[in-house]
Amino acid sequence: MAKNIVLIGMSGCGKTSIGEILAKKLGYTFLDTDEITESYGMTIEELFESGEKSFRCVETMAVKEAASYEKAVISTGGGVVTVAENMNYLSDNAVVFFVKRSLESIKKSLQKDKNKRPLLKNDNSLDKLYLKRVKLYEKYADYIVDNNSSIYKVCDEIIQKYKETEDEDINS
Repeated sequence: MAKNIVLIGMSGCGKTSIGEILAKKLGYTFLDTDEITESYGMTIEELFESGEKSFRCVETMAVKEAASYEKAVISTGGGVVTVAENMNYLSDNAVVFFVKRSLESIKKSLQKDKNKRPLLKNDNSLDKLYLKRVKLYEKYADYIVDNNSSIYKVCDEIIQKYKETEDEDINS
């Protein structure tokens, strides 16, 4: 059985763009946990108005739904790693990739979306979030890929590492 590919990392690191390309190249289903979360009836910003804890509960439902797929590329919200249960669901039948990107590049990417991202209201909070989460991304990742150049190179690197993992599973 082919494992899913899960992409973790900060908002603005390129998970969605990379995930869409990977899914096309592999013929897999593309899933975005933020989109699934919003499909339950409220925007992420609206959910956060009820508190981060409420948002994380709904996000966990979305993660559980995404993890139930086979042959999927799953792009996650930046804070998915803050709830261990999420990572248990996601890593159960998946290879997890931390899409690492420089903080400056992330800030540039997020500039236009700042108002839609409740935890990124100012640059200082982004710096703090990054420092807090980077250890979690590293902890849960099977592989770390740098997205500081071409996303197509990143996709090729992910596919190569993913196929190596699949080959190891067959040979074990």
